[in-house]
Amino acid sequence: MSRAALGGRPVAFLVAGPWRKPWRTPEETSGNDTAYAVLLLALAVGILVGAGVLARKNVRDGRGDRRGAARMAGYMTCVMMALWVCKVHLVASVLLFATFLLAVCTSVFYGAVLWTIYLALEPFVRRHWPQVLVSWTNVLTGHVADPVVGRDVLIGVAVGVWYSVLFRAIAFSAPSLVAVTFPGSVDTLLGLRSTVGVALDEAPYAIRNTLLYFFILFVLRVLLRRGWAAVIAFTAFFTIFNALGNTNAWLGALLGLVYFGTSALVIIRWGLLPAAVAAFVGALLFDITATMDTSAFYLGNMMFLVAIVVGLALWGFYTSVGGRLWSAEPAR
Repeated sequence: MSRAALGGRPVAFLVAGPWRKPWRTPEETSGNDTAYAVLLLALAVGILVGAGVLARKNVRDGRGDRRGAARMAGYMTCVMMALWVCKVHLVASVLLFATFLLAVCTSVFYGAVLWTIYLALEPFVRRHWPQVLVSWTNVLTGHVADPVVGRDVLIGVAVGVWYSVLFRAIAFSAPSLVAVTFPGSVDTLLGLRSTVGVALDEAPYAIRNTLLYFFILFVLRVLLRRGWAAVIAFTAFFTIFNALGNTNAWLGALLGLVYFGTSALVIIRWGLLPAAVAAFVGALLFDITATMDTSAFYLGNMMFLVAIVVGLALWGFYTSVGGRLWSAEPAR
C-alpha cells in the first residue's frame, strides 16, 4: 500500500497488489519494436555518414552551392533559437544559462547537419535531377516572388491539408495507432508565445525530414536508374518501417503507404519546396485544438495557427499568378 500525508495526516492511499503493475516499470518491448529501433538507428547513421563523405568530397573538389547551404543552416539555427525563446520558462537562474548553452549547441548541430546533407546532394542533383531544386533554390537566393515558388507553396498547402485529414481520420478511428491523448497540441493552451513555439517547432522538422527523405530517394534513383522505381522502393521501405513501429501493423502500413507514397510523388513531380511546405502544414493543422466555442480561451491561438496556413495559401496563389489577380487585357 502506498500513502501520502500532509501535516501529519493521511490524505491519499493507493492499494498496489501483485496484480497491479507499478507505473515506473517500462513496457515490454517486442521483436517489432527492436527491429524498428535497429532500422531507425542504422538509417540515421547511414545518412549522416554518407552525407558527410559526399560533402567532404564536394568541398575538396570545389563543387556545391556553399552560399545556399550556409543560408539554410543559418535559417535553421535562428529558428531553433527562436523556438527555445518560445518554449523556455524565463527565470533568472544558473539553470536558464545552462539551458541556453544547450539550445545553442542543439541549434548549431541542426544547422550543421542540414548544411552537410544539402552540400552532399546539391551538386549531384543539379546535374542529374535539376527540376526538384528550382523553387527551393529561388527561396534560398531570395527570389521568393517567383511564380514557380508561389505555385509550389500552393501545392504544398493542398498536400498538407490532405496529410492533416489523413492523420485526423486515423487518430480518431484507431487511437491505438496514433497516440493522441489530447486533440491537438497542449502548448496551444499556454498562451501566444507558446503557440508561436508550436509553429516554429514544426518548421525545422519539416525541412529536416524532407531533406532526409530526398537523400534516400536520390540514392535509390542512382541505384535503380529510374525515378518510378525509386518511388516504389522508397514507399515500400517506409511502409514496412512504419508497420514495425506501430502496435497495429496493418494500419501502420496503410499510413506509411499513403503518407510516404504521397511525399515521394510530390518530391519527384514538383521538388523539395512543396514537400517541405506540405510536411509543415500537415503537422501544424494536426497541432490545432479545434473548437466551435467562441468563448474558449484558446480560440485565438487556434485562429493564429489557421491564419498561418490560410496566409501561406493566399500568398502562394497571389505569387503564382505573378501578383496579378486579373488580366489587364480585355477578353476577346
